[in-house]
Amino acid sequence: MKAEVSTVGIIGGGQLGMFLAQACQKIGLITHIYSDTDDAPAKKYANKLSKDRKVVFIQSALGKKDNIEKNMKLQHKRAFSSFLEISPKNYPLTITKSKLLLEMKRFFESEELIRDQLIRRNEDPELWLLLSEIQRNSKNIVGYHQSRAEYFLLLGQNEQALGQLEFALNLTKNNFQVSERIMNQIISIKKAIGESRGF
Repeated sequence: MKAEVSTVGIIGGGQLGMFLAQACQKIGLITHIYSDTDDAPAKKYANKLSKDRKVVFIQSALGKKDNIEKNMKLQHKRAFSSFLEISPKNYPLTITKSKLLLEMKRFFESEELIRDQLIRRNEDPELWLLLSEIQRNSKNIVGYHQSRAEYFLLLGQNEQALGQLEFALNLTKNNFQVSERIMNQIISIKKAIGESRGF
């Protein structure tokens, strides 16, 4: 029995499309690329190049309507993993892979990627916002409010951050270590708010 080779449909034949097609080629996937130009950089790695998005989508789906979305997500995850082997800490690739894992409901892996980025980019509000969304979806409500608080603090919105931490504190009454950490943050924010008001 002949093994079926998956086809990945790629929208855009620019540099990112080229990188994706190159990674797909390395792991044995067929690529069908949509590009509005015939001289797209991705052309040299494409098995097929089309100017019609619908054709790319239909042919890459191989007629399996039930598994289209799942298969495409798995293929994209493999491709992003391949890219990250080449450039392990690449910010845009990591964010995209994390969002893809979030869609696949693989919350732990998604959160792990963002936490790794936060080691280097702790003052990036968008990372904290994405982390809060991952935690909300994984039902980590305390983590959600803490991450939202970090997001608001980085935006200079201390009162909103305070509100998020107070929500989190109400949920952690049985966990002394987490409660103490949140309480220390609350005290620090209240002090900053008081100083900004001249108290």
